[in-house]
Formats: sequence, C-alpha cells, structure tokens
Amino acid sequence: FDSMKIYALLSGFLLSFAAFAPACTCQQCPPTRERKAWSDLTCTEQDQVLEAMQRLKDSGIYDEFVRTHIRWDAQSHGVAEFLPWHRWFIWQFETAMRAVLASDPCITLPYWDWERESGREMRSDVIRSFAGMVGRDRRNGRCNWQATTGGCLVRDYDSSFRFWSQRRVVAMIARFRQYADDFPNNPRRSNGFRAELEGGPHAAPHNFLGGQMVDLNSPNDPLFWLHHANVDRLWAIWQDYNGHSRLDDSDFFAPIHYEGRLLDQPMPFNNGGWDFRLEGRRRFPTPREVLSNSGIAIQVRYITHNIMPGHTPNRRWFAGRTRFFTGCRRNRLLEEDENNESDTDKKRNLRPAVLFSDDNEDTVYNRTADTNGTNGRTIGATTTVTSLNDFNINNQQGNGGLRKKFSQFSRNKACESLNPFDDPIDHERWNELCQQYLENSADGGRINIINDKGNDESIRTMVQDLTVTMALEECEALDHPKSASQKWIENMHMMNEEVTFECFHLPNEDDSDQEEGETGDD
Repeated sequence: FDSMKIYALLSGFLLSFAAFAPACTCQQCPPTRERKAWSDLTCTEQDQVLEAMQRLKDSGIYDEFVRTHIRWDAQSHGVAEFLPWHRWFIWQFETAMRAVLASDPCITLPYWDWERESGREMRSDVIRSFAGMVGRDRRNGRCNWQATTGGCLVRDYDSSFRFWSQRRVVAMIARFRQYADDFPNNPRRSNGFRAELEGGPHAAPHNFLGGQMVDLNSPNDPLFWLHHANVDRLWAIWQDYNGHSRLDDSDFFAPIHYEGRLLDQPMPFNNGGWDFRLEGRRRFPTPREVLSNSGIAIQVRYITHNIMPGHTPNRRWFAGRTRFFTGCRRNRLLEEDENNESDTDKKRNLRPAVLFSDDNEDTVYNRTADTNGTNGRTIGATTTVTSLNDFNINNQQGNGGLRKKFSQFSRNKACESLNPFDDPIDHERWNELCQQYLENSADGGRINIINDKGNDESIRTMVQDLTVTMALEECEALDHPKSASQKWIENMHMMNEEVTFECFHLPNEDDSDQEEGETGDD
C-alpha cells in the first residue's frame, strides 16, 4: 500500500511539473545552429516559427525581451556594442523559441534577406507572411498581436524609404575595411563598418515598416527578429570577408575588429523574466566573447548565397542554399499582389541560384535558365561553372610563370564567374563594368587571378571599385534617398554619425591634420 501511495504522489508531482515546464529539449541538437532565409523554409518550418513566437508571447517571455531592448537603449544603439549586443539578443531569443516549441526543440531563427526585395518592398513574402499579426481581428475586435505599448501591432508603411539593394550591401562590405572610425579628430564622420551598417541597411526596414518599428519598442513587431538576424548575417559576411572568422578571440582589437575600449566589459541585459547570462556563468557576455560565430558563447552557420565576388566563405560560418523561395499562401494579399505584379517585377523575381561548392575547393556558381532577362537576352544559361580554377591565368611553366593576356572570351568567363548578382539588371551591369575594367586596367588588360580561392588583393580592389560604382549609380537614379528620418536618427543617438544615413556613404580620408580652430564637426 505504501509503495502504491508513493507512486501516486510521484506521478502527481511529475504531471504538475510538466504543466509548467518548458518544452522538452531532450532531443540532442547540433552544437552549431543553422539559420536559413525565411523564404527557404518549408511551410511547416514557417508555421513552427510563428507558433514559437506566439507561445513566447502567451508566456510573457516575449514582452521581457521588448522591455530589455527599451531599458538598454543607450548601451546598444549608436555605439560600439550595437552589433555584438544584438547578436547575443537574437541568440537568446532563439534559445527561448527552442524552450517553448515541443514540436521542434532545435528550431532556429530565420533571417529576412531584404536586400533581394529592394524596390518591391510591398511584395515581400516576409511582410505578407506576417501581415496577419497587424491590427484587429474583424470577428471579435481583439488585437491580432498585442504590443507592450498598450495597443495593437501597427505598420504604416512609408514608401519614401526602401531597402538597401544587393548593389549597396556588397559595396559596403567591400569598401569598409575596419569596424570603427580611427580618426579621433573627426567626430562627426564615420569611416567604420558598424556605423555604416547601423545607419544604412539596418535603419531602412525600420523606417519603411513604421509603427512600433520606428522606435525602441521595435521588438514588439515579430519582423524585428528576422530583420536583425539578417543584420547579423551581413556583419558575419563582412567579418569573414576580412578574415575575422579565422581568428581566435584573443586576436580581436580596435579599431579593426571592434570600437573603443570596452571589448572586455560585460554588456548590460535584464535579469528578470529571462536569464541573459552566459551559460554556466553569473555574468553577461563581453563583446569579445560574441564577436565570433564559432566561439565558445555562440555557434551559428548561415545558409546563404555567396554575395562577395571571388571570396570563398569559411565553411564553419556559412553553407550554400539548397532550396529557394517558398510561397506559402497565408492570406488573400498573396493572390492580389501577384495579380497586380508588373512584368518588370516578375522579371526581377527570376533569381538564379548562387551556390557553394560541396567540396573544399572553389565556389560553384549554378545559374538557372532565365529567358526573361534584360532586353530579352538570357542572363544565365543552365550551366555549372567552377570559378577561378577555370580562369587561372598564371602560366605555371617556368620560374614565376608568365601571365597570359585575356581574350574577350576569357574576360567574359572571368566576369561571369565572379558575378554575385542574381537580379538580371544588376547581373548584366556587373559584367559590363567588369569587362571594361579588365580592358582598361593599367597592365594592358591583364589581371592576376591566382588559384588561391579568389582571396587575392587584385580581385578585391576590382570588386570594390565596381560595386561602389554600381552603388553610386543606383543612388543617382533614386535621387539619393536617406535610410531614416531625422527623428529616427535622434532616437538612435546617431547625430554624430548622420552621414551614415546617406544613400551610400564613402569613407572619408583622414583629415586629422587640420588648421588650428577646425574641429571637423561640420
């Protein structure tokens, strides 16, 4: 009798515990979290993301993240900590999603690659997928998604702002070589990557979406998390492009990898409804501890297309995309928008896939057929081309090798192999500029593309020159739009970095040797 009584008591205790415990994470998850684009998820995977967010909202944990973002505003915006603070923030949110989703305790946070949707923002599959959370339910008048501000989730789209295109994103990554501005006598200028990313491509979606996204309440909008996952992806691409992904934590220093003197100072977070501290430690992480996506604190690999020409990404941080552009019809907006889509927009929706190689050699570019390309020409024939190995123009015979002159055919092949753009118009413009560059280069139309996975300074210089040209051309055509309103700039404490909100900001030269009386503040 006693044993049966004990068994009954234990059973009741376990059932009570299960009612309040988070979802079981008994499944062994891989140590590295792989994040995909929203449009690369299956419809089931998309539904799981939405379910996890709703469960976090119902539990109150979601609102704790919003409060954390508001409380530590000054320590996480317009300052060095912006990128590492938000990297840890979304890592913890992803951890919380795993804790509440029993159907997939290894779920990861998808990213929203809005640079592929520049110019057709309202037809964004991501925006349409989350449209059901906006406003009130017509049946009962309740908010579809309650904001901590007291009202419903709001989006009042401002079409005067547009997402940064792939042109400008690639140019930014190629042009900015260090994290911070190292010109102390020019406080109102920014030559650092952090400020440019924060003021440019990061700010634009916030200002376009409006509503809660234009102030510190922005995590109220579930799109915040996908947006910042993409911001983190672009930072990771920049880090990898500059060799940071292959460094140990102890190798990081300012201004190349970080900014200021607080690299080893723990960053501030709330410690209430969710524990933001490092696992197994009683403190929050320092910036140094989260600068790497393959470090002790964070292990993330982005499943993404390779956007940097001639560069072979670190396989610990990146892997190639295997499926593309899911269309899960969640509401009637999908059908209405597709019926109203212009021929030009349909043409831009045809995006050739850019994949990584499966081996550890050079990048493979697999371009699917697109017969609706610019001027009716086929932009990408159905071929698979191995870059750089096919275009190695070093003659390996003899001491040092003799460099062969490019023929028109080999120039075309080299430019195509390095072309990162999947938009047909951008794709063709790159090829035009690339061929002109090779023809007019100082060495009489030659370029030394050596077989070192493309990480050659001569290629990098060409990529920088060509992409900056393409970015400036776009800004001229768009009449130089800013990425944010003046109110946003002030709210984010970035008045001293206002130049970063330009359509595309070129780094300034060091003007530290100024005449007496000048401060560089104008």
